[in-house]
Amino acid sequence: MFNFWFRLPFRVRLGVVAVLFLIISIVMLCVAIGDPAHYPINKYGVIIRIAPIIFLVWIAWYDLIRIPFWVYMVSVPVLLVCLIRPMLFFYVIPLTFFFLFMRTGHSKR
Repeated sequence: MFNFWFRLPFRVRLGVVAVLFLIISIVMLCVAIGDPAHYPINKYGVIIRIAPIIFLVWIAWYDLIRIPFWVYMVSVPVLLVCLIRPMLFFYVIPLTFFFLFMRTGHSKR
């Protein structure tokens, strides 16, 4: 049974996990809204927060695999710096858009 699971493409496995997490998070939210005193939402809130992110990664999979590997390697230290100094985030985002626009702004003359 597990061999079948691992023979599936990664995108299919990611989609199955995303759908399961979305179903679990919807059920958890419905139960928590119905009885907030007996169902602590903070204890299992990670599933509610991560389910939409996994689902969005599944949707954008083919665009994400076209991004060069060096972009992922550069983004890790940049994100770490932004976690340490959150105010630098306001400098990183405009610079990122500037470099993206400069890269895609080639004219065909």
